[in-house]
Amino acid sequence: MTLQQLADQLDVSKQAVHRLESGEMKPSSELLLNVCEIFNKPYEYFREGIEDRYQLEQISFRHNSEKRVKQLTLLEIKQEVLNEVTYFIDLENLLGIGRTFENPLAGLGITDKKDVEKAAKQLRKKWKLGSVPIADVVDTLENKGVYVVEVNYNEDFSGLSTMMNEEIPVVVLNRNVRSIERKRLTAIHELGHLILQFAKDLDEETIERYCNHFAGAVLIPDEILWEELGKKRLGISFSELKRIKETYGISIQAIIFRANETGYISPRDLSSWLNTYEEWKNNEMRIIGSGKFLGREKPIRKETLLVRALAEKRIMWSKAAEIMHTNIDHLKTQFGSEVLAIRN
Repeated sequence: MTLQQLADQLDVSKQAVHRLESGEMKPSSELLLNVCEIFNKPYEYFREGIEDRYQLEQISFRHNSEKRVKQLTLLEIKQEVLNEVTYFIDLENLLGIGRTFENPLAGLGITDKKDVEKAAKQLRKKWKLGSVPIADVVDTLENKGVYVVEVNYNEDFSGLSTMMNEEIPVVVLNRNVRSIERKRLTAIHELGHLILQFAKDLDEETIERYCNHFAGAVLIPDEILWEELGKKRLGISFSELKRIKETYGISIQAIIFRANETGYISPRDLSSWLNTYEEWKNNEMRIIGSGKFLGREKPIRKETLLVRALAEKRIMWSKAAEIMHTNIDHLKTQFGSEVLAIRN
């Protein structure tokens, strides 16, 4: 194929193709996708040097997940995350809807638990979440400019977080974690690593505790927890905690820890409640179940962008299938092959 023939297919000048070939000009996302179609090459084939465009910063794991993830697997996860987020950004650029993330807690330093509670309230206020249960944590994060990526790993690994190019927040979740409540807590825990500005003298263990505290406080603020449990109680039933779990999408164990964090119960009561919880797990839960929050908690922004790009004919089905790691027939069955035209 001559340069002129390629230029004609790409609808650009021959000089532009020459500049692209020599490296003098970088292609737009749309142009790069068209080149992939013409030469029937995977997107990554023309994306060599992606590491030069985007860099993953310090990676933070939840709990002891880092010790459980093999070094080779970690490298694979990092590469997968890098590829997936780059797809996100390229699709956004293709559609002209790039975003800039703004830290809702900028300027708020974290030195103790009171600061953590304050940060959780400020997040809800800045993101206009009110005091109601958060219907979908992952969807909320995606709508606020956080890139959420799912990877496949065993359930020992919950999630991690990182900044790309020091300005692009990324939360990584394990697709194989079956508990919706665990996914919700992990997503906000990892968000905490990204947006909470901790005092320099806090150690890693304390930071982990504060991120857990932050996640619980965002899911169910202190005043709401007190309202749900009621004041001056002599006892709490399993069915009451189960109802709170089903309403707010937070595990019973996490609710118990929240009760202690907010001063509803003492450290002594905390130990007693946790022991009783273990008894419940072996008795009541086996009979009536532990309850479940009815939510999705699955990132869909990439799919949304892809469907839009297909509808606007900015991307071909073959390339869309490659990005979604599936085949064209499955993709058309999932998304539908027909689109409604808009003529201005």
